[in-house]
This record gives sequence, C-alpha cells and structure tokens, in this order.
Amino acid sequence: MMTLRICLTTISICESLNSVITTCVTAVSVSLVMSDEVSIFILVLNKLLNCGRAEGLDAVLTVKPNWPTLFHRESVTFTCDLTEGKDTDWKYTFTGNGSQLSVCGTEKSCSYKLMKNSSGDYQCTGRHKSRNLTAESKIVSLNVAVNSRPVLTVSPSWLSAGASVTLKCSAEDPSAGWRFYWFKAIPKLPNISYSYELLPGSSSGTEQDSYIVHGQKHTAGYVCRAGRGDPVFYTYYSKPKFVWSGDIHLASLRVSPDRVQHFPSESVSLSCEGNSTEWRMMRFTKAERLSNCSDFGTVNGSTCNVHNFTNNTAVYWCESGSGQFSNAVNITVQNTNIILLSPVHPVTEGHPVTLGCKWRKENLVSNVLFYRNGHLIQNDTRGQLNISEVSKSDEGFHWCEHSGNVSPQSWVAVKLSRPETSSVILPVIIGLVCGMSILLLLWCCCRKSKYLLFARTMLSQKANQNSANQDGSQSKVHPSHQSGADETSDGIYSLIQIKYFGSGERVSPGPTVETVYSEVKLVKNYLVHKTCGHTQEVEKEEDLGFPVHTKQSKRAPMLDVRMRHTLFCVLPLFLLNTPLYCEHTQDAELTLTPNSSYLFNGEIVTFICDMREGPDTDWQYEFNRNGQQIFSFNTNNVHSLQLTPDLSGDYQCTGRHKSSTEFTKQSNNVTLSVSDHRPRPALRADRTGIPVGGAVTLTCSVEGSTGWKYQWFRRTSASDEEMVIADGSGMENLSIAQAGIYWCRGRRGNPVFLTEQSDVFRIEITLPYRTFVTLQHNWTKIFSGEAFAVICQIEGGGDTEWEYEWRTTSSNTPPAHSEYRISHASVSHSGQYWCKGRNDLYSSTEWSVALPLTVSPNKPRPTVTSNRQTIPVDGDETLICSVEDPAEWKYYWFRRASVFSESQLIRDGEPNRAISVSQGGIYSCKGGRGNPVFFTEDSDAVTIEKRLSDKAVVSLQPNWPLIFGGEMITVRCDIHQQTYSELEYFRIDYIDFIEYDNTEWEYEWSSPNSDTVPTSGEYRIRSATVSNSGNYRCMGKLTQDLYSSTEWSDVITLTVSSNRPKAHLSADNRAFSVGDSVTLTCSVKPSTPGWKYFWYRGEKTSEPLSSQLSAGPIRVSEGGVYWCRGGRGDPVYYTEYSDSVTIHKIVTNKAVMTKQPNWSEIYSGESITLRCEIQGGDTEWEYEWTTTSSRQPQNVNEYRITSASLSASEDYWCKGRMRGAQQNSTGWSNSLTLTVSDTPKPVLTVSPSWLSAGASVTLNCRVEDQSAGWRFYWYKTVPDPSHNFYSYELLPGSSSGTEQDSYIVDGQTHTAGYVCRAGRGDPVFYTDYSQPQFVWSADFQSSASLTVSPDRAQHLISDSVSLSCEGNSTEWRVMRLVEGHFASDCTTWGTMTGSTCNMDGWHDDAVYWCETGSGEFSNAVNITTGFHIILVSPVHPVTEGDSVNLVCTLGTEELLSNVTFYKNNELVRNDYSEELNISEVSESDEGFYRCEYSGVMSPESWMSVKSFNSPFPVPLITGLVVGILLIVPLPLLLLCWYRKSKGTCCHRLIMCQGTNQSSATVHTVNQDENQQQVYSSLLHGDFCVYEIISGSGNTGSGERSDECRRHTSQIQLKGLGKRGMHDDSAESSDYSNVNPDSGS
Repeated sequence: MMTLRICLTTISICESLNSVITTCVTAVSVSLVMSDEVSIFILVLNKLLNCGRAEGLDAVLTVKPNWPTLFHRESVTFTCDLTEGKDTDWKYTFTGNGSQLSVCGTEKSCSYKLMKNSSGDYQCTGRHKSRNLTAESKIVSLNVAVNSRPVLTVSPSWLSAGASVTLKCSAEDPSAGWRFYWFKAIPKLPNISYSYELLPGSSSGTEQDSYIVHGQKHTAGYVCRAGRGDPVFYTYYSKPKFVWSGDIHLASLRVSPDRVQHFPSESVSLSCEGNSTEWRMMRFTKAERLSNCSDFGTVNGSTCNVHNFTNNTAVYWCESGSGQFSNAVNITVQNTNIILLSPVHPVTEGHPVTLGCKWRKENLVSNVLFYRNGHLIQNDTRGQLNISEVSKSDEGFHWCEHSGNVSPQSWVAVKLSRPETSSVILPVIIGLVCGMSILLLLWCCCRKSKYLLFARTMLSQKANQNSANQDGSQSKVHPSHQSGADETSDGIYSLIQIKYFGSGERVSPGPTVETVYSEVKLVKNYLVHKTCGHTQEVEKEEDLGFPVHTKQSKRAPMLDVRMRHTLFCVLPLFLLNTPLYCEHTQDAELTLTPNSSYLFNGEIVTFICDMREGPDTDWQYEFNRNGQQIFSFNTNNVHSLQLTPDLSGDYQCTGRHKSSTEFTKQSNNVTLSVSDHRPRPALRADRTGIPVGGAVTLTCSVEGSTGWKYQWFRRTSASDEEMVIADGSGMENLSIAQAGIYWCRGRRGNPVFLTEQSDVFRIEITLPYRTFVTLQHNWTKIFSGEAFAVICQIEGGGDTEWEYEWRTTSSNTPPAHSEYRISHASVSHSGQYWCKGRNDLYSSTEWSVALPLTVSPNKPRPTVTSNRQTIPVDGDETLICSVEDPAEWKYYWFRRASVFSESQLIRDGEPNRAISVSQGGIYSCKGGRGNPVFFTEDSDAVTIEKRLSDKAVVSLQPNWPLIFGGEMITVRCDIHQQTYSELEYFRIDYIDFIEYDNTEWEYEWSSPNSDTVPTSGEYRIRSATVSNSGNYRCMGKLTQDLYSSTEWSDVITLTVSSNRPKAHLSADNRAFSVGDSVTLTCSVKPSTPGWKYFWYRGEKTSEPLSSQLSAGPIRVSEGGVYWCRGGRGDPVYYTEYSDSVTIHKIVTNKAVMTKQPNWSEIYSGESITLRCEIQGGDTEWEYEWTTTSSRQPQNVNEYRITSASLSASEDYWCKGRMRGAQQNSTGWSNSLTLTVSDTPKPVLTVSPSWLSAGASVTLNCRVEDQSAGWRFYWYKTVPDPSHNFYSYELLPGSSSGTEQDSYIVDGQTHTAGYVCRAGRGDPVFYTDYSQPQFVWSADFQSSASLTVSPDRAQHLISDSVSLSCEGNSTEWRVMRLVEGHFASDCTTWGTMTGSTCNMDGWHDDAVYWCETGSGEFSNAVNITTGFHIILVSPVHPVTEGDSVNLVCTLGTEELLSNVTFYKNNELVRNDYSEELNISEVSESDEGFYRCEYSGVMSPESWMSVKSFNSPFPVPLITGLVVGILLIVPLPLLLLCWYRKSKGTCCHRLIMCQGTNQSSATVHTVNQDENQQQVYSSLLHGDFCVYEIISGSGNTGSGERSDECRRHTSQIQLKGLGKRGMHDDSAESSDYSNVNPDSGS
C-alpha cells in the first residue's frame, strides 16, 4: 500500500506524467494482486490517464471537399477547430495513416495535394501554447483513387434527317460537384489519335451531364471529361464515341464487294475517296474497340485490303489528313452457310434495288423467302427481291431463308432524293433581279448624278402651260399631249427627258439632245420585246396600255410615254417578269431511240428533236453534247450516232425559227452513259428443278437497261447442238417443262445490236423419292482423330441402281456411293451434309435435309471432381470423372503414390464414372469409346490427402509480441500424440513435447516467406526483417506416406518492426539547485517486455555506468550530459542511443524575451527583432537560444530576422550563462511564440455600387489586425485588354498612404474600378493588392458604351444575347461580375467577335460592361436570367418624361392578358391587362419591378430613371436669342431697302413678324399628300446651288416688287468659283421651285 500512496502524491504533478505512469501502473498492479482495493487502483489510473486533458475540450477535423471518393492529385483543405480559446493560442498537428503531414506546419488549416497512396485515416491534434492542454479529433477516413475516366454515350448512334445528337457523360459519383466539358474529336494522322475542340458553351463546363448537338449531318466523334474544385481538377478524357452517317459527302468510303454481309473467308477492299492525299481506315467493333487498318488488314494507298474477314463485324469509316470523316458503313461477318446480299450504302428514294441470297459458294436462284422487320414479304419461287422504286416504307431489317437456313438480318436504309437544280436556280435569278430593281429604284429616287438631270413635273395642264410660259428652258410637251388626246381624263403626265451635260459647257435649253434608252421597237403591227432568247409579240398597239410615239431630231430619237407611273418605276416590274417567263422557255423535247440512258459500245442511237410548235419544217435544228456542237443548224431534226465510250455525256437540241433568228427554243437534257463492254444478260430461274407435272420459269434480263428482245437456246447434253426455242420476239420470261441446258441473249435497235450469251442454266426433273443422311454412331460431336461414317438412304427407292451425289459445306469431297466413311476425322470434315440419288443425267431426287456435323479440333479433357480434398480419419471420398456427353464414354482410373512414382490403373473401362477411395494419393481419369477405342486426354490430377489424429502446435522463442529488425527469433513446430487424455495433454510442458517412437516426420510450413522455410521442426530467424512478419503455421507428414498428414496447426503471428528502436530519455527537471537531484527515466517505444537499460554520462563511447544498470528510473545529483540505451536477449540486442539530456545548476538571475515591433502577428517578408535580457546583476553573460525546431540562433542577446518566412513560426527561449562559470546559468525564459503568416490580402468595399447624380464614392479597405500600424494606399484600375489584366494608378493624396482605412472619391460620373493595399514598418512592408471592386454607371458616354441585344434587362436561359461595345477604340473586351465571384472577360463564358460578345444560352445573373484599349470603361448593365417567365423592361436608364411599357413573356410568347405587375414588392396593377404603361416617367417610378402570370413569378429588375438635362444652360440660350433678335433685323432691313432700289428680289423668303397675316402664312411642302415637289440639284465645278421660295402670282417683275412690299426677303446664293464672283444673271439658274399656292 506504500506504493499506492506514492502514486497518489504524484497525481498533481502533470509535468512528470509520462515518467511515472509506467512505474505506477506496474507497482500498483503487483501490490493489488488478490486484494480488495481494485476500485482504488482504477480511480488512480483514470486520474493519471486524464492528467493534462481539459474536460469538455474537443477537436473537430473537417475536410473540404469531402467527396465519397477523391482522386490522385486532387487538393483538399484540412481544418482543425477547437472549442476553447483563440485559434492563435494553439499549435496544430495533422497526421495521416499515423505519420505527421510535414507540409501542414502548425496552422489550423492546411492545403494538401492527395497522391495515390493517400487513402487512410486522418486526425488532427491541438496543443495549447502556454498551458499543458491537448485535444485530438476523431479519425476521418479518406478514399483516394487513381484518376477516373468518365464514360461517354451517344444517342442515336446513326444519324437520321433532322435528328439532334445527345451526348451523356457519366462520372463516378455524379453528384460530387462535377462540371462537364464537351469536345469534338478531330483526326490526327497517321497515328490513331485525335485532337479535341471544345464544343460551343463548354469552355466553363456545364452542370448538366448531357449536351445536345444540333445540325450534325455527317459522321463525327466526341469526347468528354469532368472537372471540379478551384483550381479545377480534371478527370481523364473519355474514350471517343462516334455518331455515324451513311450519306456520302466530301470524304467517302467504298466497299468491294458492295454488300453488308460477308463470309469469313472472303477478301474485302475498303477505299477512301475525296479531296485529301492522306487517309486512314478506322473501325469500331461490337466490343467497342477502336483500331485502324494496320491492325486488321493491309494498307495500299487509300485502300485497306482485308483478306481474312474473321471477327471483323464492325462499323468502318475513313478519316482524312484534313480532319474530315467519311460516310460510315456497317459490315457484318457471318460464320453461317447463307448470307443476304444487300447494298452497303443508303438507297435513294425512287431508285431500284435488288436483294439476293448467297450460299457459301454460289448465289441462290430459286425458292428463297425474304423477310422485312419480321414479316414475310416474298414467298414465291424467285431467287431475288426486286423493288423497282424504293420508298421510305421499304426501310428496315431484311433477311432471307432457303431450305430452313436463315441468313442474319441487315438494315436497308432509304434516303430522300435531293431537290432538282432548277428549283434552286429560279430563286437565285429572282433574287438577283429584285436586288437590281431595288438599286435602280433607289438611284431613281436619289436623282444625284454628275451628268444627268431628271425633271419630273407633276402639274395639271394649266399649271404646265403657265410653267412653260415662264421658263424658256423648259422642254415643250409633245403635240399629242397638248392637243387633248385624252381630254376627258384629268390625268397626270410624265415627261421623261434625258439631257447631256458636257464638262464645263453651258447647257442651252431645247429638246435637241434627247435620247431614249429603252430597247422597244415596232415591227409591223407587233411590238417585239426580246427577253431570254424569245420574242414576245403583242398584236395590237393598244394592248400595251399606253400609246407609243416617235419623234425625229438631228441628234437622237425621243420616246414619250403616257402612263400613270414613271418609266423607272415600271422597269423593275418588267425586269422581274423576265425570269418568271424564262423559267418556261425549255419547252422543246429531245428523245432517243432506243429509249435507254444506259447504252453500249457499238450501238446506234437516234436523236429526235421536237419543237412542239408549228410544222417541223419551220425550224432549223442544232445538236450539242456537253455544251459543244455536234450537228450545226439544219432542217433535219433526226440524227443518228454509232456509240463509243467517249460519247457519254449530256445531250441537248436547240431549235431556231426560220422567220426570226432571235426566236429559239432549247430542249431538255438527255444523259447517256456508254459502257465499253458488250452486256451479258442475267439468266434466272424460279426453281432449279422441274417438279412432277410442273414447269420452271426462266427470266432473261439486261440489268440497268431497257428495250431488249430476247432469243432462247437449249441443248440436252454438252455434245448436242443448240436448238433455238425462241427467235427474239421479245419474251423476257420462258416457261419450260423439259430438262436440259438453257441460255439466252438480248437484241435491240435497227440495225440489230446483240448482247453476249448468258451463262448456261441446268434444269433437272425431280423424282418423288425422299432422301435422308444419317450418322453411323449417334454421337453429338466428333473429335479430331475419331472414325465415323455418314450414310445416304433413299426411302421408297426399291432395287433401282442409284448414283449418289453429295453436297457439303466442309472442305472435303465425299465419294459417289451411299456410305461416306472417315477413318481419321479432322476439322475439315465439319459442315453440313446433303445427298440425293440420280437415275440418269437429268433425273434425280430432291436434296436431303442437311445433317450438321461438327468435328472438334481437340480431344476432350475430362475433369475429376470431389466434395473435398482431404479424407477424414477412418473415412473415404467419392471421385467423379466428367466429360461432355458422359453417356457416350467408358472410364479409366489411375493412382500415383507420389509425384515421382508411376501411375497405376485401378479401374479399366467401366461405364460408371464415379469411384470411391480411402487412400491418399494423386488420382486421374480418362474416357474411351468406339472400335478401335478413341481415348480422351488425361484429366488433370487431383491430390487427395489422408488426415491423421495427431496435432501440430507452433510457438515462438522468445515469445515477445514485437520483434525489431536484426533480432533473432525461433519458430518451432511440435507434434503431440492423441493417446493422452485431455488433462494429461495440457500438463505437458510446451517445450519438452513427447514425440512418436521410431517415427520420422517431414514438416510443412505456411509462412510469409515460403522460399526459405525449412522442412525441419524448427525455423530459426537469425536477423529478423519486415518480410518475416506474418502468420505461421505447420503440419507433419509421415515420411513413409507423404499423403498422410496431421491437420494444420493454429496460426501464430510474428510482427517485425523495420527500424531499430530508439531509447527515450526524460528528466523531471533540467536544472536543479545545490543539494537537489534529478530523476532520469529511460524507455523504449513502442513498449515491449524484456528490456534492461544502460546509462552514460559524458561521451556516448564511454563505458556505461555499471552501478546504474537498471530496469527503471535513476536519480542523479551531478550536472552533465546524460544518455541511455536498452538491451535484451542473448546475444544482447541494443536499441539506438537516446538523445542527450543536459542537467544544469540554476542561478537566481532571470532571462526575459521581448520582440520589436511588438505586433501580434508577423507576415512573410517582414522584419522582426527578438531580444534576450538578463534581470538581476551586472555579470557578463553569454546567451543561449533554443527553438521548437532545429533552428539555432547565434549566441548573442539579439536575434534579427530581416525577412520572415513561414518556417520562422515557432516558440523561442533564451537563457544566460556566466562567462566565468559556464556550469552556472539562468533558467530558460518564458517561451515567446512567433507566428508568421502569408502575405495578407486586404478586402476592399465600394459604396454605393451604382452611381447616382451628385453622389460621392466611399472606398473602405480592411486588413486583419486593423490597428497594427497600417497605412492604406488607394488605386484606380486601368484596363489593358491586350494582356487581360489591369494596371493601377495611385489616387490623389495616396502616395504616402493614409491613416484612415477609408477614402472618398468625388465627382465620379462613369463606371470605374478600384483596388487598395496596406503597408507598415521601415522599410515599408506591403500587403497584396485587393481584388478589384467596381462602381457602375448606367449612363452612356461617347467614348465607350455598351448595348444589349435583345434590349431588355431579363433573358431566358435559352436566349442568345449579344453585348456590343461602341466608341472611340479599336480594342475591346466585355467584362462581367457575378455576385460572389471575380470579374471575368467574355472569352471564359462567351464568344468574342470583334467588339461583340455573344452568349448562347444559360447566362448568369451579373453586371456587364465594356473596357477599351485606351483604358476607359463603358456604361454598365445588370442582366437577370429567368427560367420560364421574364419581365421585358429597359436595360438602360429611362429619361424623366419619356414613356415606357413593361410586358411579360412566357418562353418566346408575349402574354396578352391575366398579368399582374409589382413594384418594390407592392401590387401596382392587377387589372389583368397585357402591359404596364407609364406615359411620363418620373423619379417616383424608379424601383424593382416584376410580373406574375398564373402563379408563376418572374425575376425582379431595377428600372432606373434619369433626369432630363438640357445640353445648354437656359441663361445662355436666352441671351443668344435676345442678341440675335436685336442685331439681325437691322442689316436685313438695310439690305432689303438696297435691293428694292435696284428692282431685284430676294431668292429666299424670311417672314417678318407683325406684318399682314396673309403674307405671313407658311405653306408646308408635302411630297406624298399634295403632290408638290421640291426639286434640287447639286452641281459640281463652278455651278452654284440656288433655292427659290415664291408665293402665288409670281408672273412678272412687278409681282416681285409686290413681294418685297409685303415684307418678304429674297436671298440669292451665288457660287464663287476659282475665277471670281459670277454676277451675270444669265448664268444664274433656279433648280428648285416651290409654289405654295398651286397645290391641288
């Protein structure tokens, strides 16, 4: 109990906890054995274990992001939160899988990049800097995997017209914050690689895991990848996936033979064609394996040759060096006896197509059934399916069937026919003509020309007369107009005059230079207008709707036209009629005989040209080929040609009317294709044999050509002469009932052109007997090497002498008798076998039903199975020999006593495949059948062991739980006899086991290192390593019978540490006064038994203190340096030496540490000075420093850190040592904790965010520890679009910084950006710049402005929005700021084209503005995104007094009713009208607006109102007006008086105030309503521009004087040329006349 009291007294000494826990626990355990004071011991132990821990103190470790699965090289942030004190009061340690994370330091947060081996358990620990408090968090487990690869799926795989393509990207744990990036694959030759182009809208990734591609028409490849986090962590790219198109375009793929299905033994050629010199052939198999031709074929230029098509079912396509994909084809390779012949490319709608069926070596010509989409579509005796005109309904899966054999199915695609070229030409012509007409109308209206003057006078007849009398230069109206040709009609006449003006010459009046440019002529009583190669004739002049007059003059004729519109307005309509009429000009017809577009070399073709109008003799004819003349114009409309291959092309004829060479017609185009070879007709039969009483129909045809008549021939044997059975009268089909050999040929034309003879076709008569093929042994499978026989039997054949015919798909040829015996089967005998009997050359039975025969290339190998591999004591085991089709075999069993002995036959050829055994050994079996016996392979051997009743026990010597690297350990195996009772067994000493008498054992070990385990009973490890760690067990085998053994022993675990342990030395005090002592404790961690400790003072190499050898702590009363180490075992195994502990004597002086400047936190790069001061006495001292790291400052009293780094964050201590007595020193000072942080980044706030009139802008800059001596520096951002960043300009008064953390900017009227930073110390230490913050203005400015299209504040997520920058700059960038994010430019979220940024769908709510290359900001706009319903409101401020309409849209539909509007969350209109109209906007209308429809609410938008500002001050305008009114009238009155005295009038009227009202009346000139025109002309050179405004009654000079009397003024403007002033009134011309009183 004395030991218990000692431990209770040490509970309060927490500092020495680690040194007394081990001693107390050991001593108390011994003293409390068999006592009743166990509860007291538990209380003491609990108090010891919790010493140094604060109750209720917890640490919480958080990981961000904490996805279920993290990936290699992804970054996470560990944060350790404590529930007590400040974060700066603690030091933090982070561990992963038991090891400290050195990169994390001692801060509470740590950014850590994960690696492949980072999976495991993580924990954080907080240690208080000034108190002995520690807190550990719970374990957080992380699962780290290698980088993942997403899976891309594409739907659909094959393109159809108008369909979109949906891409879906699947990543591991799709909800774990992924964004998806979409790419298009671009081929990179010559390797199998692709470059990737981002698809539109994918630069920042999409939240959705799907993406829709619209408008894809051709084959294309796509990939995707996913990313998450900041910075973004990307997955691998997915494997490329493809969407295929069968349409041929710029790059195309051709297949030969041109069909979908092929046999494995066939050779196929795949050719790439197009505008490229570099190609690669690609394929994509069903197993989704992508490869090029070099993997499955031979490359020859642009062709890939595949000679063995086995396992080549895949999609094939070409890729060019220019990055294009060809059409794709789906090729199927079938290891069957029958395939479908179908086209590999899509068939054009309206074209013919033929489907056939092919046996392995021949095409089937009869009795073939065809299916489409599971439905029988042809079940007659024909061998082909002919579709004359394919339609979309013929599209689908097709297959064929013959004699019960079904081909695989293939898809037959049908594509729509393309529109004719003519349908495109007409819109183009009409568009061109309409464009020219519009230009002509605009030119007519502008009437600005250097050389022409158009004058249009639209007056009544009386006005025309008066005007003609006044102006001598006016042209006279044609007499037909003046004579009143149509006096009853008060029409308006137009006189079109085209006058020529020479350069610098005066134009004299008169119509002598009038010219007409219309191509209109009179031919007899016809008006002929030539247009498009035709002549349109109008029989009567009156039918034109206007009279035509001609007038002769000396210079040129003139055409006067009476009509209601000007000629130039009619001319565009006339030109527009021209192409409409031209569309019907090709009305001649070209025909040919024979009427076939596919002709042959040597044929004669006759062309006939029919004009379809009048007699043929009224025309002359011309024939052209490919636009070149072959027969010139003559009267013969029929021409013949003997064809050669070079005469292929397009033919056309042209007719010219004999009465007019300009009246022509052109025919349609006829395309001829001339083959170089004489055709060979195809002969087909609906069946190969004539049934009893039936007939066979033969069909002769020339593929792709028409107009043939056919001759038929027959002979009965190869030696007989041919017989003509049809003379070419045109029979394409021939029905026959006689056996023989038949052929045909075609003929057509005059003279007759003959084809080649067709291939011969053999027709037989079928006998009514049934034939069977049977196998001699009814075995399901034959194996290579076996003997078997195939027998042909004829049912009901009687005693007739038969000849037998065999047919087989195997590569062997059967004999011509009834039995086909094979003595040694091989794989070549596999296949199907048919037979039939023949009476004579043309009489035979039907073929029998096929007998399928499969010969396996390998002998079968049986397997031996058993329920267990071990026979229990006094038991047995049943073995079973298994082979395919077990009833067909007999079985042979064998046993071996060891691996070196011979096999002994234990059972010979019995049908029972099971055997029971009771001995251990190696057993095998095999099967046999037939005569001679055919044996299978030997089965794999099965080892059966017999268990003994004895028991094996394994043990360790010495039995320590942990062994260290280099120690010696022995593992022993002992075998116990089972003859003892259980009590006797447990009394045996575990070392001295009783062994068998005269029994020898072999031992088998199971250990981690099986290569070095012996076969003896003892396994000695002289120098243990980590590889020796693991589980050990053993068993014994009798030497006489190795398959008789004990059971495995129980497992014993050996744990070996890789490192030699290091002793740990601790002292309860480092310094002591005279007369005291210090307790030293040496220990080994991890703690294991068996250690004794060796103590050293002074040097490590000195002899240990013999008197101090102990198993526990020692006390010392001498100063010095102490070490220790532990040892155990024999020979002794030593630990590493412990670190030294220095024991000092203490003096009374005290060391104190200070720092300057005394800031609570230091930042990386700052300067700091630590000082050590000794209090008490003037003794000279030497200084000693220590830190929590290996840093060792110099032994001076001042430690200066000129540029602090993060590694300087630690605790510092110092003490003094007397210079004269080094053994005397002060105690260590209190610790000074220095915390160095990363350079801080201040936070800038701007108020207000949006500028208003007269408001100032307040900037506020915040840093951590605001009172720590900071000064603040203020900057304005200057955009630099070329480098995508901002430069900073110091604001006024900010060069030396400000003490205040705020700054006010006055007079800011436009958008601007600001940053700040802080500084302190000498030299100045600066923080980082803050993030830019912006103050926005919505007002436009001329130098830079931003416009939005559509011009509204809200947009749907599917809308495309354009942001355009305008102003005095050539370099722009569009910026945006999303709340909670940094500012970014258009390239990261849109597409920048010139000065416009385009966004396609899914816009963020943000503020947008432009920045110029000269450093200016535009106005800013606030754009909001809606999902279903939006408010259409102005994006820019509305001027006060203007009107504005707010409407609501749902999708793309404008809502017309039931809409409710809100302002600042208050209802402003609920009358369910379609819009909110504000006629005159005022400042009270400013606010947030939104709308509601059917319970769905739009987002809200701010409508800003700006006050109206006049561009000029009111006082200035008032002063200018008063000054003009006082100064201007006096000179004008004097001028008028001077002009009046000379008898001239002003040329411009200025009405005077206070005069007669009738003279002051202003007449408005309106071109559209009053038919009054102001004619003006701009003349170049020395001509002047004049304007005259005159009142009514200006008939002479007297009237002009009256005008002056009526207070009117006349201003005459004269041009000043280079030659001086022109005062000659004769050179003055009036080119603009306005008569206010002459309006109708």
